[in-house]
Formats: sequence, structure tokens, C-alpha cells
Amino acid sequence: MNTVEKENQTWLSLFVDSCKALDFSRDDRREIYNASVMCASSSGDREYKKDFSVDLEEGEYRFININAIDEIQCEELASDPYTLGCFNSNFLASCTGWPEFLIAAAQEGEQFEAIGNSIIEDRRCLVVEIQDEYRRVDGYGHHFAHYDFEELHLSLWGTMYYVFRTN
Repeated sequence: MNTVEKENQTWLSLFVDSCKALDFSRDDRREIYNASVMCASSSGDREYKKDFSVDLEEGEYRFININAIDEIQCEELASDPYTLGCFNSNFLASCTGWPEFLIAAAQEGEQFEAIGNSIIEDRRCLVVEIQDEYRRVDGYGHHFAHYDFEELHLSLWGTMYYVFRTN
């Protein structure tokens, strides 16, 4: 067995062990494995998806590569100004430097989308700061796992993926 084959065997063993620990069935493991492969190049190397969803026996799950999750969460927050404006006024004030009473007043007037748009348009990269603090305070499960807010982990292709049940 050459080095690449040994590496693949190790990754596959870690994958199977991780799936068993999360109670995924054999069919679920096959679905996850197949969904994760994006394409095979002419050299035989495979490219893997950073973010994919699979409908399994228990429900739908979303898998996000640990190296891509912060960027994906930032993109999702930046694409939803209404939700961005709904964060607690104290939290937004601490991340933006804006006066809390102004944020609270805008929220009382139900101007959530206007707050979110202002955050997105600010040139100080406030969405990144908000995402970082949001992750630090609540983890990723609150944002990605609408079903149970759980944040699970799975080793796939030698890389850790976050796993979230979405329904």
C-alpha cells in the first residue's frame, strides 16, 4: 500500500468512526460521502465541497468545512439585513461603536432592515466584527442549526466539518 492509499484509508476510518459516533447509518454515510465530492480532476485528485446539505433518514443536515465556516456565516449575515438589525441593541452597540439608545430607538420603530443595511454599508467591516462576536458568544449552532442549535463535528477527507441539523 502506497502513502496515498494509507492516507485515504486513515481518512476513511476517521470518517466512519465519526459517523458512528453521530449515529449516522451506513446509508447515511454513503449519502454524506457522495455529496461531499465535488469533482474528480484528470489527475485523479478529488475536490471537496466546503458547504453541502444532505437529506438523511433523521432529517436534513448541513456540513460546513471548518476552514470556510466564518466566511460562509459572514456572507449569510451580510445578505440578510433584517436579521442583522434584529440583534440585541447592546450587542450591536458593542460591536459597532454606535450609541445603544439610537439602535434601540430604531428597533422600537421596527427599522431592523435599515439598521442591518447601515451595518453592511459601513466601511469598517462591521459584519465581520459582528460575526466574530456572535460566534464567540453563541457558537455556530445558533445560526446554522435551526432544528436544535447543536454544533457537531465530523472528520471528512482529513478535514473537520461542522455538522448541523436543519430540520
